[in-house]
Amino acid sequence: TDNVGIGTTAPSEQLSAYRPGGGSIGVDGSSGSGATPALYFRMNGAVKWTFNTNTADTLLITNSLGGGNVMTMLNNGNVGIGTPGPGFTLDVSKSVADNAVANIQNTNATNGYGLLVRTAANDATRYTLDVRGNTSRSDLTVLSNGNVGIGTPNPGSKLEVVGGSRFSGGRNYFTDVEGGG
Repeated sequence: TDNVGIGTTAPSEQLSAYRPGGGSIGVDGSSGSGATPALYFRMNGAVKWTFNTNTADTLLITNSLGGGNVMTMLNNGNVGIGTPGPGFTLDVSKSVADNAVANIQNTNATNGYGLLVRTAANDATRYTLDVRGNTSRSDLTVLSNGNVGIGTPNPGSKLEVVGGSRFSGGRNYFTDVEGGG
């Protein structure tokens, strides 16, 4: 075979590295213009994927089709998909027409949940979920105390709707359990 082994006489892959108790493979680069350590994945001689770093200690994953960074991991732990400078722990950005940027799906039909969003604070001023359009206005807000706001970022009750609303189809029941009106 054409397999090469480092620390082994029976390499199982084209390049196998073995060290009792664990091992590592290092890719080193020197400082200077254009000198970044990288790991390339090629197919028929053409680079398909690249894992590399830069002088800002950022891990970059790029592909030959995407024309840039596919995923960026900053040294502060932020991960960006489609953005070179993630500002959040997970920052996803992509221009998509007539579709969604992300899909979260649980295929367990028996007892699976879709999306769980948690916050450590039990404070009414902390957002558990804030849904916005292309403005800074909150279209849908769910606070950690359970209050839900539609058209308001600060719902003062279990459901607060600011703006018009419409209920149609079937019967709609509204009960005032506090007796206030």
